[in-house]
Amino acid sequence: MGMILKCIWLLLSSGIVLAVHGADGGSCSDHDGSTGSCMSSALVKVCTRRSEVFVDFENAGKVHPASSGNTNFTGRWGLASQDNFDAFAAAQGVPWVLRKLAVLDRPQSDIVHTLSTSSVPGDRDAETFRHRLFEARRTQESEWVLTGKADPTSLSSVARMFNPLFEAVDVQLQWAGPQCPGILVETHINAVNRAHDVTMYRWLRNHDTMVLTMVATNGATAERTFRLMT
Repeated sequence: MGMILKCIWLLLSSGIVLAVHGADGGSCSDHDGSTGSCMSSALVKVCTRRSEVFVDFENAGKVHPASSGNTNFTGRWGLASQDNFDAFAAAQGVPWVLRKLAVLDRPQSDIVHTLSTSSVPGDRDAETFRHRLFEARRTQESEWVLTGKADPTSLSSVARMFNPLFEAVDVQLQWAGPQCPGILVETHINAVNRAHDVTMYRWLRNHDTMVLTMVATNGATAERTFRLMT
């Protein structure tokens, strides 16, 4: 059975990246596609969890000092574990074969998160986030500017990616805010099917453990944990 799944994986994975968008298991009827009530509730929970495990990221080299203490996600991160991901994908409507193949996969995220001090008086420091995702034998790479003016100036807080069904997804990145420091909010807006929107909260449990908490528009959740490789 395992060999069959691996063979199917090789046939399908060259054109598929598993990034779940949406699921059953809750209600968020007032969700507006950005940060509805379910998303706010989820953020509060993530913020509480992070505050309970907070460590000295600054001394661990995981803070940009000039960026109001925001977390530095730079590093090569490999998937270590995932919770409720298969059920999350099943409720989303992802086919059984792809869900089982995803269990075999070990995605990797290469992140370069930089802060460049502006030489222009009055301009904010430019904070950029470049993410190269290796998943399902496919690579996607995008870059965002989180604060200030980046070079090239064409960068913005929104970048285009694609989900497993090859639907275009506009991914917006922004910090959760001063009440919840160190949490990067990723809003995935599906250009084809808004019911497949999802919000992800990226945060560090400690200096070598990154957590990605995923919340569908109707409140269903899943979580992936990554370990720092380099």
